[in-house]
Amino acid sequence: LGDASLLGSMALEFVINFSIYPIGIYPALVRFLMYSLIPAAFITHIPLQMVHTSVASLLFLELAATILYSWFAYWFFHRGLRRYESGNLIVLRE
Repeated sequence: LGDASLLGSMALEFVINFSIYPIGIYPALVRFLMYSLIPAAFITHIPLQMVHTSVASLLFLELAATILYSWFAYWFFHRGLRRYESGNLIVLRE
């Protein structure tokens, strides 16, 4: 991808745009994406619900999502790193 800073800033703006509006205005498919593919709901909506309702199960949901997304980021990074390292192998024969 080369310099992915523009792609990263666009992804951040995308998540912020989903996070600033109440979750009730989105249709069910978009809400499903916000809880699965795009972690926007875990950034703002669930912590906001925890403050308003103080339900302990939301804390466990938030922790589980954090662990899952952290594991995925770790796996994805190391998979890309292996591909990057294997593409840079230069073997000199003497």
